Amino acid sequence: MPVRVPPGSLEPATLEAVLEEIVTRDSTDYGETPVSVDSRREQLRRRLDRGEAALVFDEESATLDVVPAEHAPREPTE
Repeated sequence: MPVRVPPGSLEPATLEAVLEEIVTRDSTDYGETPVSVDSRREQLRRRLDRGEAALVFDEESATLDVVPAEHAPREPTE
């Protein structure tokens, strides 16, 4: 079952490493103009910060991914 992970619950360096792994995971065509890994990582971080996207851990595959916020499970409650 997927679990939403609040980005603030990760150490900043860990979050950066996770975002970099996500943006480099698939070789995606970004059009005629190449987009740097740093730029893609920053775009993803901004989407997380704005609440447009959510970080989700999938227990079955043991992977983290970023999905549109409306497709993410609810925030964990304490």
